[in-house]
Amino acid sequence: QLTHSGYYFENGSEAACYSNFEQAVSDQRWIVVPLWHPQFLHYRYTIRALEEPKGLLGGQDEATLIVSRSVIGDFEPPLLAELKALSPGNDAISELDYLICRENKTPRQAVESWYQRHSRI
Repeated sequence: QLTHSGYYFENGSEAACYSNFEQAVSDQRWIVVPLWHPQFLHYRYTIRALEEPKGLLGGQDEATLIVSRSVIGDFEPPLLAELKALSPGNDAISELDYLICRENKTPRQAVESWYQRHSRI
């Protein structure tokens, strides 16, 4: 369907995909790019998902916390329980990804910045 509307497929790197998307937004022109969620572009831009009737991409992803078995013993049980209960969601992970990828913060700095903006304490 997209071919009939003048779009075409072009191979490229992940960085080129991001750059082309941001340039298209800057130029105020339409572009179709394969993105996933969570991902930093979703924090900065309003992105409209296209219908994917064949289900080839498997639906929308959800942010999930994981920990390596090699370090799990370093955590106290109450902390592990807290981590298991965390459900940050795609919006929070997209924002953290933006802080790291576009504001060049370390993961720790990104979390601290995010927490300061969103903490209700």
